[in-house]
Amino acid sequence: MWPLLRVKVSFFRNGGFAVAVGVSHKICDTTSLGMFICDWTNAAKGNVLAVKPDFESSIFYPPGDLSINLPPTMERTSTLTKRFVFGPDKIKELKSKASSKLVTHATRNEATTALLLKYMMRASRSTADCIIAQTMDLRGRVPSSFLSDKALGNFFFLPTLKEHTEKEIELQDLVFKLRNNKKELDELINEDSDQVGERLMSSMLSTLYEMSPETETYVVTSWCRMPFYGADFGLGTPVWVAADSIDKTQVVLVDANDGEGIEAWVTLPEDDMFAFENDEELLAFAST
Repeated sequence: MWPLLRVKVSFFRNGGFAVAVGVSHKICDTTSLGMFICDWTNAAKGNVLAVKPDFESSIFYPPGDLSINLPPTMERTSTLTKRFVFGPDKIKELKSKASSKLVTHATRNEATTALLLKYMMRASRSTADCIIAQTMDLRGRVPSSFLSDKALGNFFFLPTLKEHTEKEIELQDLVFKLRNNKKELDELINEDSDQVGERLMSSMLSTLYEMSPETETYVVTSWCRMPFYGADFGLGTPVWVAADSIDKTQVVLVDANDGEGIEAWVTLPEDDMFAFENDEELLAFAST
Protein backbone atom coordinates (compact mmCIF):
# COMPACT_ATOMS: atom_id res chain seq x y z
CA MET A 1 0.00 0.00 0.00
CA TRP A 2 1.30 3.46 -0.93
CA PRO A 3 2.11 5.49 2.23
CA LEU A 4 0.51 8.90 2.73
CA LEU A 5 3.92 10.54 3.12
CA ARG A 6 7.47 9.44 2.34
CA VAL A 7 10.68 11.33 3.12
CA LYS A 8 14.21 10.34 2.14
CA VAL A 9 17.37 12.26 3.09
CA SER A 10 20.60 11.58 1.21
CA PHE A 11 23.93 12.96 2.50
CA PHE A 12 26.80 13.48 0.05
CA ARG A 13 30.42 12.67 0.85
CA ASN A 14 31.66 16.09 -0.22
CA GLY A 15 29.03 17.92 1.81
CA GLY A 16 25.42 18.90 1.30
CA PHE A 17 22.31 16.76 1.28
CA ALA A 18 19.11 16.15 -0.69
CA VAL A 19 15.61 15.80 0.72
CA ALA A 20 13.08 13.83 -1.35
CA VAL A 21 9.42 14.13 -0.37
CA GLY A 22 6.54 12.12 -1.78
CA VAL A 23 2.91 12.50 -0.73
CA SER A 24 -0.26 10.67 -1.74
CA HIS A 25 -2.53 12.68 -4.02
CA LYS A 26 -5.41 11.24 -2.02
CA ILE A 27 -4.80 13.80 0.70
CA CYS A 28 -3.31 16.87 -0.97
CA ASP A 29 -2.12 18.62 -4.12
CA THR A 30 1.22 20.21 -4.99
CA THR A 31 0.30 23.58 -3.47
CA SER A 32 -0.48 21.81 -0.20
CA LEU A 33 2.85 20.00 -0.41
CA GLY A 34 4.65 23.33 -0.83
CA MET A 35 2.90 24.75 2.24
CA PHE A 36 3.69 21.60 4.24
CA ILE A 37 7.39 21.77 3.38
CA CYS A 38 7.61 25.48 4.30
CA ASP A 39 5.77 24.91 7.59
CA TRP A 40 8.01 21.91 8.29
CA THR A 41 11.18 23.95 7.78
CA ASN A 42 9.78 26.78 9.94
CA ALA A 43 8.99 24.30 12.72
CA ALA A 44 12.50 22.83 12.42
CA LYS A 45 13.87 26.30 13.22
CA GLY A 46 11.55 26.66 16.23
CA ASN A 47 8.87 28.82 14.61
CA VAL A 48 5.95 26.52 15.42
CA LEU A 49 3.47 29.41 15.63
CA ALA A 50 3.78 29.88 11.86
CA VAL A 51 2.24 26.44 11.24
CA LYS A 52 -1.49 27.10 10.77
CA PRO A 53 -2.97 24.83 8.09
CA ASP A 54 -6.65 25.01 7.16
CA PHE A 55 -8.47 21.74 6.49
CA GLU A 56 -11.52 22.75 4.45
CA SER A 57 -12.05 19.88 2.01
CA SER A 58 -15.26 18.61 3.64
CA ILE A 59 -16.68 22.15 3.66
CA PHE A 60 -15.72 23.20 0.14
CA TYR A 61 -16.54 19.77 -1.32
CA PRO A 62 -19.46 18.46 0.78
CA PRO A 63 -19.25 14.63 1.04
CA GLY A 64 -21.58 12.93 -1.41
CA ASP A 65 -23.32 9.58 -1.16
CA LEU A 66 -22.01 8.47 -4.55
CA SER A 67 -19.60 5.84 -5.79
CA ILE A 68 -17.61 7.35 -8.66
CA ASN A 69 -15.87 5.11 -11.16
CA LEU A 70 -13.69 7.08 -13.53
CA PRO A 71 -12.95 5.64 -16.97
CA PRO A 72 -9.62 3.82 -17.30
CA THR A 73 -6.74 5.71 -18.84
CA MET A 74 -4.35 4.47 -21.51
CA GLU A 75 -1.79 2.05 -20.10
CA ARG A 76 1.86 2.83 -20.78
CA THR A 77 4.32 -0.02 -21.10
CA SER A 78 7.52 2.03 -21.04
CA THR A 79 8.06 5.76 -20.61
CA LEU A 80 11.00 8.12 -20.19
CA THR A 81 11.23 11.36 -18.21
CA LYS A 82 13.71 14.02 -19.30
CA ARG A 83 14.44 17.63 -18.38
CA PHE A 84 14.27 20.52 -20.84
CA VAL A 85 15.61 23.91 -19.69
CA PHE A 86 14.29 27.26 -20.92
CA GLY A 87 16.56 30.19 -20.07
CA PRO A 88 15.23 33.73 -19.42
CA ASP A 89 16.27 35.05 -22.84
CA LYS A 90 14.66 32.14 -24.68
CA ILE A 91 11.48 32.55 -22.63
CA LYS A 92 11.32 36.23 -23.58
CA GLU A 93 11.70 35.29 -27.24
CA LEU A 94 9.13 32.51 -26.90
CA LYS A 95 6.58 34.80 -25.22
CA SER A 96 6.86 37.21 -28.14
CA LYS A 97 6.39 34.38 -30.64
CA ALA A 98 3.38 32.99 -28.74
CA SER A 99 1.57 36.34 -28.38
CA SER A 100 -1.05 37.47 -30.89
CA LYS A 101 -4.00 39.81 -31.32
CA LEU A 102 -6.09 37.35 -29.31
CA VAL A 103 -3.53 37.05 -26.48
CA THR A 104 -1.37 40.15 -26.59
CA HIS A 105 0.87 39.16 -23.67
CA ALA A 106 1.37 35.41 -23.33
CA THR A 107 2.74 34.43 -19.92
CA ARG A 108 5.92 32.39 -19.62
CA ASN A 109 3.87 29.38 -18.48
CA GLU A 110 1.43 29.67 -21.39
CA ALA A 111 4.19 30.06 -23.97
CA THR A 112 6.29 27.20 -22.58
CA THR A 113 3.31 24.89 -22.16
CA ALA A 114 2.04 25.54 -25.70
CA LEU A 115 5.47 24.91 -27.23
CA LEU A 116 5.94 21.62 -25.37
CA LEU A 117 2.45 20.38 -26.24
CA LYS A 118 2.86 21.28 -29.90
CA TYR A 119 5.97 19.12 -30.26
CA MET A 120 4.72 16.34 -27.97
CA MET A 121 1.74 15.90 -30.28
CA ARG A 122 4.05 16.00 -33.30
CA ALA A 123 6.29 13.32 -31.75
CA SER A 124 3.38 10.94 -31.12
CA ARG A 125 2.64 10.72 -34.88
CA SER A 126 -0.91 9.77 -33.92
CA THR A 127 -3.88 10.72 -36.08
CA ALA A 128 -6.40 10.14 -33.29
CA ASP A 129 -7.89 12.96 -31.23
CA CYS A 130 -6.06 13.89 -28.06
CA ILE A 131 -7.03 15.57 -24.80
CA ILE A 132 -4.96 18.22 -23.02
CA ALA A 133 -5.60 18.55 -19.30
CA GLN A 134 -4.12 21.53 -17.46
CA THR A 135 -4.21 21.69 -13.65
CA MET A 136 -5.25 25.03 -12.15
CA ASP A 137 -4.99 25.96 -8.48
CA LEU A 138 -8.32 27.18 -7.09
CA ARG A 139 -6.72 29.12 -4.24
CA GLY A 140 -6.67 32.79 -5.14
CA ARG A 141 -9.38 32.25 -7.77
CA VAL A 142 -12.22 31.28 -5.45
CA PRO A 143 -13.12 34.08 -2.97
CA SER A 144 -11.25 33.65 0.33
CA SER A 145 -14.57 33.58 2.19
CA PHE A 146 -15.17 30.16 0.57
CA LEU A 147 -11.61 28.86 0.20
CA SER A 148 -8.60 29.98 2.21
CA ASP A 149 -5.22 30.53 0.56
CA LYS A 150 -3.84 28.20 3.26
CA ALA A 151 -6.31 25.39 2.61
CA LEU A 152 -4.71 21.93 2.58
CA GLY A 153 -6.20 19.25 0.36
CA ASN A 154 -6.94 18.79 -3.33
CA PHE A 155 -8.14 22.20 -4.45
CA PHE A 156 -7.39 22.23 -8.15
CA PHE A 157 -9.42 22.23 -11.33
CA LEU A 158 -8.60 20.13 -14.38
CA PRO A 159 -10.06 21.71 -17.52
CA THR A 160 -9.52 19.88 -20.78
CA LEU A 161 -9.03 20.69 -24.44
CA LYS A 162 -9.88 18.24 -27.20
CA GLU A 163 -7.55 18.57 -30.17
CA HIS A 164 -7.63 17.04 -33.65
CA THR A 165 -4.18 15.90 -34.68
CA GLU A 166 -4.64 15.63 -38.45
CA LYS A 167 -3.33 19.18 -38.75
CA GLU A 168 -0.57 20.55 -36.52
CA ILE A 169 -1.84 23.29 -34.23
CA GLU A 170 -0.20 26.71 -34.31
CA LEU A 171 1.54 28.00 -31.19
CA GLN A 172 -0.57 31.15 -30.93
CA ASP A 173 -3.81 29.21 -31.33
CA LEU A 174 -2.87 26.85 -28.52
CA VAL A 175 -1.98 29.76 -26.22
CA PHE A 176 -5.38 31.30 -26.93
CA LYS A 177 -7.15 28.04 -26.03
CA LEU A 178 -5.15 27.71 -22.81
CA ARG A 179 -6.00 31.31 -21.87
CA ASN A 180 -9.66 30.73 -22.70
CA ASN A 181 -9.70 27.78 -20.29
CA LYS A 182 -8.73 30.19 -17.50
CA LYS A 183 -11.53 32.59 -18.44
CA GLU A 184 -14.09 29.79 -18.48
CA LEU A 185 -12.96 28.68 -15.02
CA ASP A 186 -13.34 32.22 -13.67
CA GLU A 187 -16.84 32.42 -15.15
CA LEU A 188 -17.73 29.07 -13.59
CA ILE A 189 -16.54 30.28 -10.19
CA ASN A 190 -18.47 33.56 -10.42
CA GLU A 191 -21.81 31.98 -11.41
CA ASP A 192 -22.95 31.22 -7.86
CA SER A 193 -20.39 31.34 -5.06
CA ASP A 194 -22.60 29.46 -2.59
CA GLN A 195 -22.44 26.29 -4.70
CA VAL A 196 -18.97 26.78 -6.17
CA GLY A 197 -17.42 23.58 -4.75
CA GLU A 198 -20.16 21.28 -5.99
CA ARG A 199 -20.33 23.02 -9.35
CA LEU A 200 -16.58 22.77 -9.94
CA MET A 201 -16.50 19.11 -8.96
CA SER A 202 -19.43 18.29 -11.24
CA SER A 203 -17.84 20.11 -14.18
CA MET A 204 -14.46 18.46 -13.67
CA LEU A 205 -15.93 14.96 -13.43
CA SER A 206 -17.89 15.56 -16.64
CA THR A 207 -14.69 16.38 -18.53
CA LEU A 208 -12.83 13.42 -17.03
CA TYR A 209 -15.50 11.06 -18.34
CA GLU A 210 -14.55 12.13 -21.87
CA MET A 211 -11.19 10.39 -21.48
CA SER A 212 -10.80 6.81 -22.63
CA PRO A 213 -7.97 4.28 -23.09
CA GLU A 214 -8.05 5.04 -26.83
CA THR A 215 -7.52 8.78 -26.35
CA GLU A 216 -4.04 10.25 -26.04
CA THR A 217 -4.04 12.44 -22.92
CA TYR A 218 -1.45 15.09 -22.05
CA VAL A 219 -1.48 16.40 -18.48
CA VAL A 220 0.29 19.68 -17.72
CA THR A 221 0.95 21.00 -14.22
CA SER A 222 3.02 23.95 -13.05
CA TRP A 223 5.09 24.23 -9.88
CA CYS A 224 6.30 27.68 -10.89
CA ARG A 225 6.13 30.40 -8.21
CA MET A 226 5.60 27.76 -5.54
CA PRO A 227 7.73 28.21 -2.40
CA PHE A 228 10.02 25.19 -2.75
CA TYR A 229 13.15 27.30 -3.23
CA GLY A 230 12.38 29.10 0.04
CA ALA A 231 12.48 25.94 2.15
CA ASP A 232 15.25 26.36 4.73
CA PHE A 233 15.91 23.92 7.57
CA GLY A 234 18.49 26.35 8.94
CA LEU A 235 21.32 25.35 6.61
CA GLY A 236 20.34 27.50 3.64
CA THR A 237 17.85 27.34 0.79
CA PRO A 238 17.94 24.65 -1.94
CA VAL A 239 20.29 25.01 -4.90
CA TRP A 240 17.99 22.89 -7.04
CA VAL A 241 14.39 21.68 -6.98
CA ALA A 242 13.24 18.88 -9.29
CA ALA A 243 10.10 16.86 -9.96
CA ASP A 244 10.05 13.06 -9.83
CA SER A 245 9.32 10.99 -12.93
CA ILE A 246 5.73 9.89 -13.48
CA ASP A 247 4.60 6.89 -15.50
CA LYS A 248 2.23 8.74 -17.83
CA THR A 249 2.32 11.37 -20.53
CA GLN A 250 2.85 14.51 -18.51
CA VAL A 251 4.64 17.85 -18.24
CA VAL A 252 5.70 19.39 -14.91
CA LEU A 253 7.02 22.96 -15.06
CA VAL A 254 9.41 23.98 -12.28
CA ASP A 255 11.21 27.27 -11.67
CA ALA A 256 14.92 27.27 -12.44
CA ASN A 257 17.07 28.30 -9.48
CA ASP A 258 17.45 31.82 -10.89
CA GLY A 259 13.69 32.35 -10.55
CA GLU A 260 13.37 33.42 -14.20
CA GLY A 261 13.99 30.30 -16.27
CA ILE A 262 11.85 27.17 -16.38
CA GLU A 263 12.79 23.50 -16.20
CA ALA A 264 10.23 21.26 -17.88
CA TRP A 265 10.12 17.62 -16.81
CA VAL A 266 8.51 15.77 -19.70
CA THR A 267 7.33 12.15 -19.58
CA LEU A 268 6.62 10.37 -22.87
CA PRO A 269 6.63 6.86 -24.33
CA GLU A 270 10.18 5.89 -25.33
CA ASP A 271 9.59 6.15 -29.10
CA ASP A 272 7.88 9.52 -28.73
CA MET A 273 10.67 10.84 -26.53
CA PHE A 274 13.34 10.03 -29.11
CA ALA A 275 11.50 12.12 -31.72
CA PHE A 276 10.64 14.86 -29.21
CA GLU A 277 14.13 15.42 -27.80
CA ASN A 278 15.61 15.62 -31.29
CA ASP A 279 13.11 18.12 -32.70
CA GLU A 280 15.21 21.04 -33.92
CA GLU A 281 12.36 23.53 -33.57
CA LEU A 282 11.99 22.60 -29.88
CA LEU A 283 15.74 22.73 -29.28
CA ALA A 284 15.84 26.28 -30.67
CA PHE A 285 14.29 27.29 -27.33
CA ALA A 286 15.18 24.50 -24.88
CA SER A 287 18.39 22.78 -23.85
CA THR A 288 18.68 19.31 -22.37
